[in-house]
Amino acid sequence: MSKGNYFLSTGYRRSSAALNPDAWYYEMYCWELNDKNERGDIVYQDYANYQKKAIKQHYLYIKKLLKNTKDR
Repeated sequence: MSKGNYFLSTGYRRSSAALNPDAWYYEMYCWELNDKNERGDIVYQDYANYQKKAIKQHYLYIKKLLKNTKDR
């Protein structure tokens, strides 16, 4: 992970899986931002079945980003 800027998003969405199309889950993506503050490569992706877990993993990834980018 480089020492750049990132866009982290966690959303609640319906599953697109054919086996359980009525299921909902939390999806988290982290993109590295380019020089124009546009989303570039996805650097991390995760999911959770429960809101509490989704909030915790979002927070923990923010902490990781801050730790790895604080000395830019």
